[in-house]
Amino acid sequence: LGGICPPKIGTEWLGRNSYKKFEIGTVKENSSNTDRLSLDEIINEILAHSKKPMHVRDVLKEIRKNREYPEYTIAQRLSNSLEFIRTAPATYTVKDNIDDYVSKKNNVIEFAKSWSLLKERDISAFLVYEVLRNRAGGEELSLGFVNHILGTSVEFVKQNSGIYRINSKCINNYLPRSEGETGREVGY
Repeated sequence: LGGICPPKIGTEWLGRNSYKKFEIGTVKENSSNTDRLSLDEIINEILAHSKKPMHVRDVLKEIRKNREYPEYTIAQRLSNSLEFIRTAPATYTVKDNIDDYVSKKNNVIEFAKSWSLLKERDISAFLVYEVLRNRAGGEELSLGFVNHILGTSVEFVKQNSGIYRINSKCINNYLPRSEGETGREVGY
């Protein structure tokens, strides 16, 4: 092959050329944080620190200050993980940033359970969203929030896109226990 020989793969070769920047999740050399965090942990830190919902592009800018990830990886992780709550198109937050999260969560779960048991069928997250957002205090709800609540709740099992079935293991707490006893009452 004459004078063209592939260079040796050694420490001086890798140090001389920056192939490392193409490695997914690599810490940049000037970064003070050398701990290997998962992408979910990095995104969670960024969203929790911001205290308000962030667009995917803004999350990507923050991540790229210290690490290299392709844009599609960030967008896919945000949309597929139930840990991140979609508040608007391509805009996400974490539960710690939502005011009165526990009360809103309880409202969503209680309504979905009562409707599902009353109708004896699966429930759509969109139905829950539409009903609850038109009630007092429901103006701040988003469809992404309702999907997050139902998807992370042990009381429901996701069937397919946006449809949830009440978990048969949890149903006994909401059915009448004996004749004359009505079980747990829900005011919907």
